[in-house]
Amino acid sequence: MSQPAPDSPSPRKLVWAPEAVRVQVEEPPVGVARLMTMAVTTAMVLSWPPIFLVLAGATLVAPAVTDRAGIGATAGWAAQIAVLVAVGTMITALVRRGRISEGPDEDTSLRTTALRVALHSVVTGGCAALVLAWHGLGVGQVLILVAVIVTVVHVLPVVVARVAGRAARRRDERRRGDDAAEPQR
Repeated sequence: MSQPAPDSPSPRKLVWAPEAVRVQVEEPPVGVARLMTMAVTTAMVLSWPPIFLVLAGATLVAPAVTDRAGIGATAGWAAQIAVLVAVGTMITALVRRGRISEGPDEDTSLRTTALRVALHSVVTGGCAALVLAWHGLGVGQVLILVAVIVTVVHVLPVVVARVAGRAARRRDERRRGDDAAEPQR
């Protein structure tokens, strides 16, 4: 009589990899060049349009704030500010690179969010102040424009995201409550 063959996994059977292997497959390490490219691209795309809209809007609504600069000049100023913000983002990405490799930062508390907004606001405000002062705007003009730029680029998006997140959580809680209250058939 022949003995049964030991169970070998069929070629169609799914075999799970160990956790260490799955993490390496799911999140390949990001090289420095790719990290810098992503940081610069993101910074330029997310900062230049709103900064340009603020400066162009200020030129149209209150020309004295920008010394009656044209739309082309404000576009150039916005590009210069965005480039400086991108350089700051590259530096931040390099500094945070070691911490990202340890694991994603899951802390989304109000304190952490406020600290991040404050840090990014200081960087953006400093870059904007530097560029605007370089182009000859007065202290009052620079302060007004920096305050509006920081509000539009950093504060408003965070406020909108937090309010939208709370609304979504409330909807989910209500939906779960409604599902639990329905009678089972």
